[in-house]
Amino acid sequence: MPFGTAPRCLIRDNDRQYGPAFARVAAGGRITVLRTPIRAPRANATCERFLGSARRECLDHVLVLGEEQLRRVLREYVAYFNHARPHQGIGQTIPDATGPAPPSRPTAPIVAIPVLGGLHHDYRMAVAVDAAGREVARRRGHARVEKPPTLDREASVPPLRRRR
Repeated sequence: MPFGTAPRCLIRDNDRQYGPAFARVAAGGRITVLRTPIRAPRANATCERFLGSARRECLDHVLVLGEEQLRRVLREYVAYFNHARPHQGIGQTIPDATGPAPPSRPTAPIVAIPVLGGLHHDYRMAVAVDAAGREVARRRGHARVEKPPTLDREASVPPLRRRR
């Protein structure tokens, strides 16, 4: 199977292109086939939204020359999508963000980490390292050792102010 794991289920619409041969292949791979309701375009909205985002934000800007490159590009985009990209539908938060959000006024400079060769960027607070190789955060003239901060792009971007 592609990407090293086999899917457990497949959600599909009722298009005629999925014939009996398709059902046999899915059954042979122990994949449960779920059909969306007839005339219900929003039944598969989450999948359609992700595929649209992947196409618009990634695949429309990359020349893919083979299956292995496509896998690598999609793997990197999915990691960016789930671990660095804020989503409007969940209040500009990141789906896989761990821990509390950093302070609204960051104490360390913000660095941009290129994703997909610079197509996108992951913004994080810069972290200083002490002589022992431990990460050190500087705050108000003194240093303390702490865990690396979680990414919160909302905290790193100042709010827009309207002109009057």
